Amino acid sequence: MKKIHSWFPHRRIVCIGDSTQKDPETYGEIARTFPAWIKAIYIRKVEGIAEMDEHAKNSSERFQKAFEGLDHHLWHVFTDASDLAERVDELKHREGRQ
Repeated sequence: MKKIHSWFPHRRIVCIGDSTQKDPETYGEIARTFPAWIKAIYIRKVEGIAEMDEHAKNSSERFQKAFEGLDHHLWHVFTDASDLAERVDELKHREGRQ
C-alpha cells in the first residue's frame, strides 16, 4: 500500500477487503498514516468458512480496534454485496458523480 501511495500520492482511493485475513488492520494503519489519501474503507464480513475463527475475525471489537482513531464514516463493514453497491453510490453522489 505504501508503494501504491508513492505512485499516486494525490489521488484518493477506496479500499475494499474482507475479514478473512488482515485487511481491516492494514487499511486502518494506512488510513492513519496517510489520512488524506483514503476516501473510504469497505470490509466484507465473511461467514461460513469452517477453517476460520469466525467469532474472532468478525467481532465488532476487532473492527473497532483496527479502525481506532478514524472517523466512523470512513469505514463500513458489510455482509451483503448490495450494501456495498449502495455505499459506493452514496459516495459517488456526495462527490457529484452519477
